[in-house]
Amino acid sequence: MLYGSDAIGGVVNLITDDVPPLDGGDQINGWVRYVFRGEGTQHRPSGNLSGRLGRLGFRMSGAFRDAEPYMAPAGSFGDIRLNDDVLVEGTGVRDDNLNLLLDYSFPNSHNVFGRVERYRASDAGFGFVSNEDMGIEDGANIDITYPDQSVDRFVLGYRGRTLGTVFADRLDVTGYYQNNERDFVLDVFVPFGPGTPPGAGVSVVNQNFTDIESTGFRIEAAKLAGDRVLLTYGLDFAHDDSRNTDHNVSTVLGFGPPMVEETDVPTVPNATYRQIGAFAQTELTLHDRLSLIVGGRWQSVRSETKLTPGLEDEPVARNSDGTFVGAANLLFEVTPELNLVAAVGRGFRAPNLVELFFNGATPEGAGFQVRNPELQAETSFNMELGLKYRRSKVAFEGYLFRNQIRNGIRIAETGEMVGPFPAFQNVNIDKLRFQGYEVSGEYEPFAGFSFGLSYSALSSKDVLNPNNPIGDTYSSKLLTHATYRAPNGRFWGTYRLRHSGEQKDTELLSNPIGDVLPGFTVHDVRGGIRLLDLGRTRHSLGISVENLTNELYAEFSNATFFRPQPKRTLLVSWITSF
Repeated sequence: MLYGSDAIGGVVNLITDDVPPLDGGDQINGWVRYVFRGEGTQHRPSGNLSGRLGRLGFRMSGAFRDAEPYMAPAGSFGDIRLNDDVLVEGTGVRDDNLNLLLDYSFPNSHNVFGRVERYRASDAGFGFVSNEDMGIEDGANIDITYPDQSVDRFVLGYRGRTLGTVFADRLDVTGYYQNNERDFVLDVFVPFGPGTPPGAGVSVVNQNFTDIESTGFRIEAAKLAGDRVLLTYGLDFAHDDSRNTDHNVSTVLGFGPPMVEETDVPTVPNATYRQIGAFAQTELTLHDRLSLIVGGRWQSVRSETKLTPGLEDEPVARNSDGTFVGAANLLFEVTPELNLVAAVGRGFRAPNLVELFFNGATPEGAGFQVRNPELQAETSFNMELGLKYRRSKVAFEGYLFRNQIRNGIRIAETGEMVGPFPAFQNVNIDKLRFQGYEVSGEYEPFAGFSFGLSYSALSSKDVLNPNNPIGDTYSSKLLTHATYRAPNGRFWGTYRLRHSGEQKDTELLSNPIGDVLPGFTVHDVRGGIRLLDLGRTRHSLGISVENLTNELYAEFSNATFFRPQPKRTLLVSWITSF
């Protein structure tokens, strides 16, 4: 309710480190860290410095990363078999980020602050395994790279914590400007296959430059009415201005001299994306054992193309939608150790500029995507029921959930051809259903030792067309760990296992993996030791081994375009804090 579009299943709210509080007096704290990753030969130094001098608080941080392409292990994953360790080309990156926060505190818990964030990346790629290494003779060769990317963000804000007015006890006001520039290169070669001359096929190279300027603000207030009612309400606004240029080179090979066609037609037209929303949420303590959170949000989203060089003949396309969503969460304390939780809510996700207006070859090299400016926003109806138990050294949680989506956005084949490619288009599927359960537990038999386990299962269905596969993640996931932390804090160690179950309900198109996305199991071990304590200065060493058993696997998001994870990898880190 508080954060708007794309919150179909909830929100993870990340809160970055703040400056030291005013009542802590003058101080300076910080840390420096260096991480070496063996596979991919990655070096990553980073540091953080924060403090307060009178009413002025500050925090500075930065990191640099230089990584080479990594190796994937030999093994089998679906129909793919790698006889030897292979290079996952294009997985190197060189990037850095810098952040600066200044905060000035006034009496009675009032603050104004400014934050500057800078990110630069070069020589990055999505990564791929060559067809030769996979033993594929007639498959498409696809190379996706990001030669340069830069992000700059500027934030100004005010925080008041002890207002005591009729309308608000707390007030947060934030405004921001962000600029994101990115170079993108898609290099695809699709062979024509049997019956054609050797090397015959079509090469498509798309060079895209995207520049997105974003501005926005957020106003959030809270008022405590008595001891049992907390009201949170506010307004937010965001506006994106997207500018795109493309250079496309298509070459047909294998039938005499190469036939080359060059165009500068953008795959996505210049466009704007604006959203504005108003929200309110009330937390009610109905009884000493019963509390209720009820919220609502109204939001309007509007997308509109602009006159774009290379698309002068295209009419202006608009897409707009306004919707109201609401949610209710109930917490009942059965005993001090056992709580029951119930939730019901309606969410939505508005289509983005790429889903609406992209017109070009798909990154997987399997087709051509046709724009669809008539897409409607997805809306969802969610239900959840669960319990939480915690007593002494045992904790347990269990949930059942069901999420039904109207107008779900999925890409579908149109049945037509665009050149040598089958045509695809994002469409609205009237009713999608996702349901499942999740259980987790933690046990501490004695001081320092803990054991944990969580298991979740998810099923998906196109209600109106049950034969249409819509799975967009693994069908099940198991996580478990065994951890020891010395009571004096000197050292710690943990073993973790993650298993993802196979997914049959998904469409992998012409992917060499096959018709089923296979499951996998990954083991990690990690540990650390505090070596030196010199006054306020502490020095610690951390060592971890990822993918201990050298498993060949790919995460779901990287499976349709096969990019396996690294082979067994050693990480060593040193951190000095003060």
